[in-house]
Amino acid sequence: MSNSYTVINASAGSGKTYNLVQRLLMICLKNPGQQKVIQNILALTFTNKAANEMKERILSWLKDFTDQNFEKNQNLKNIQEALKKEGANLTLQDLHERSQKLLDYILHHYSKLNIGTIDKFNSRLVRSFSYELGLAKNFNLEIEAEPFLIEAVDKMLDKIGENEAISDAFMDFVTYSLDNNSRVNINKSLYNTAKEFVKDIHY
Repeated sequence: MSNSYTVINASAGSGKTYNLVQRLLMICLKNPGQQKVIQNILALTFTNKAANEMKERILSWLKDFTDQNFEKNQNLKNIQEALKKEGANLTLQDLHERSQKLLDYILHHYSKLNIGTIDKFNSRLVRSFSYELGLAKNFNLEIEAEPFLIEAVDKMLDKIGENEAISDAFMDFVTYSLDNNSRVNINKSLYNTAKEFVKDIHY
């Protein structure tokens, strides 16, 4: 069985979500009685906002596809054309009927719509293998960085005098501050700098 991969590489606001929703619905509408296939599709995004937007768009499109004036819907026509290029010649009536079945299935099995964030998926994955990873069954996932940054700064300061590289960097920082006649709270300064490194703009 051959696998095919489609890569969508585009900047923000250029229509990636549109293409992803279209591809997902094409998979579900391509063959009759395939509405349950949606439970086998996993879609991951970076933010809850993007995940919710994708869910809303899927339901919105399907609602429009099941309306009486479905034959005028451009998104449905676009799916028909895209499927035609893949060798599936379907009428708009076919897609309309399949959309109704798919919408009914999703509304009755909403938890089967596997669209979420990467971090939530990883959390579920780790929780599933908590025993193998040597973790407690009731472990908590902490996403608030502040207490860990404070601890990291304290641990680093404890190494001054023991670790040569850290000691040299610390002395350079103190000398720089003295040369500029500035009084610096070392802990606070290092903590504020560390906060910048955990923002989404940094790798």
